[in-house]
Amino acid sequence: MLRAGGSPGGGHASPGRSAADRGALRAAARQNPVVAPVAAPGPGSGPSRPEGAPVSVRRVVPDLQCDDLEENRTFYGLLGFEEVMNHGWVMTLASPDRPAAQLTFLTHDKTAPVVPDLSIEVDDVDAAHAAVRGSGARIVRDLKDEEWGVRRFFVEDPNGRVVNVLGHRAPDGDGGAGG
Repeated sequence: MLRAGGSPGGGHASPGRSAADRGALRAAARQNPVVAPVAAPGPGSGPSRPEGAPVSVRRVVPDLQCDDLEENRTFYGLLGFEEVMNHGWVMTLASPDRPAAQLTFLTHDKTAPVVPDLSIEVDDVDAAHAAVRGSGARIVRDLKDEEWGVRRFFVEDPNGRVVNVLGHRAPDGDGGAGG
């Protein structure tokens, strides 16, 4: 299976991207912070915000590729984690005392060609997508609504890591990034 970063062993080298290219991406990110688009928000954009207001990060979760979900549930259970989500190919464990302390394990990604290295949940995934696309960063997988209730895209960070940027869709199906 292809790991994020392009190597079967999970390395993070960025094939074809030089140190100068990575530096240029970092500079572009500093000059173009993630901001809401000027146009009216579309489906999945979440709450409206004043022009230029930054996207709010809700949580950051490491994504760990594995061969056996049960083995990881058992081991990390010894450290106090409990299963909070399991789709058979992806499982999230969380601390019952601090639910935002989470680990996600994936045997593969059901709808993407790579397993991401980390997930960042934001309040406005469409605004994040527009800002990242405008920065020139490499979009690994374009913005898509998933059957399990999230809207997400994958982007390569300046170090070659694949980041899953997501928002939860509103229960009423309007595409908002609600809780």
